[in-house]
Amino acid sequence: MWRVCAELRRAGQPPRGLGVPAARRRTGGPRRLHGRDDVVLAPRPVAPRLRRRLPQHPDLKLVLTEQGSGWIPGVLDMLDYYHGRLVAAATKATASTAQTAESKFGAGLAESMGKGPSTVWRENCYVGASFMRPHEVPLRDRIGLDKIMWGSDYPHDEGTYPYTREGLRIAYAGLPREEIAAMVGGNTARVYGFDLDLLDPIAARVGPTVAELDEPLKEPPADATSPVFATGGSVRVW
Repeated sequence: MWRVCAELRRAGQPPRGLGVPAARRRTGGPRRLHGRDDVVLAPRPVAPRLRRRLPQHPDLKLVLTEQGSGWIPGVLDMLDYYHGRLVAAATKATASTAQTAESKFGAGLAESMGKGPSTVWRENCYVGASFMRPHEVPLRDRIGLDKIMWGSDYPHDEGTYPYTREGLRIAYAGLPREEIAAMVGGNTARVYGFDLDLLDPIAARVGPTVAELDEPLKEPPADATSPVFATGGSVRVW
């Protein structure tokens, strides 16, 4: 599948649920756990794809969809740290013949990946951020402004509809116009090859306009169910 995606220059797009054990997707008690583990395990598919699939297919675009984005900088920092330690230990063991646990785990890692995790992320990966919360927005440069594709998570209960404009305003009001344009539509159009000339008249008719999104949201809608409007949010890697 990954080979075909790369050959066709189509993005591979695993949903967030791939990181959640099957038992958590059942009804009853385990389903209640799913609500928690769905967030905790969302980054789970990242490491094996950075280590195996993307080095095998350097032209492949990998889009992680239906999830937040605040975890990305911390997870990449962690993966870079351990990648560096394991590769260094393996290199040292090769030179001295002394074997350690880290040198054994790191054996062949540099050859199989070729690049560090954060480099692979910058060159191949994107996030379908459904939806970007206000406390995640300051991390946009660390995530990669060109990597973020905003999503409403429609039609889920936690999605922004029918207050999508308000959800965009609470996150993006006050940001530079070109940054908003990239995260709300420009990056998506580039990754999937959308015809912007064809879509421009529709966007002009449907909106939202730059002026709409630049107006700060003073009060969230009283009946909104999306966590994008929740107060006191903070970034938690795990």
